[in-house]
Amino acid sequence: TRYIKQSRKEIWAKPLADGSYAVVLFNRGLLARKISFKWSDLKLDWETAKVRDLWKKHNLGTFKNSFTAKVEGRGAVMVKISQ
Repeated sequence: TRYIKQSRKEIWAKPLADGSYAVVLFNRGLLARKISFKWSDLKLDWETAKVRDLWKKHNLGTFKNSFTAKVEGRGAVMVKISQ
């Protein structure tokens, strides 16, 4: 489901069977940019979430209320967020 579309950025998310979410940050522009989202953007009332980069297979840490990633031009970042 697409939750956010603003200019050249899009944020899509899907709930997973274990209660976590797969989130994809798309940069439709030509230049790299930082893309952020809040847990509340996904209608979650979480205070903190663990974030894992699914393509790099690397845990990024625990974040409070939101997450920001640098996304290359015409690129995407896919993360899993969980409590």
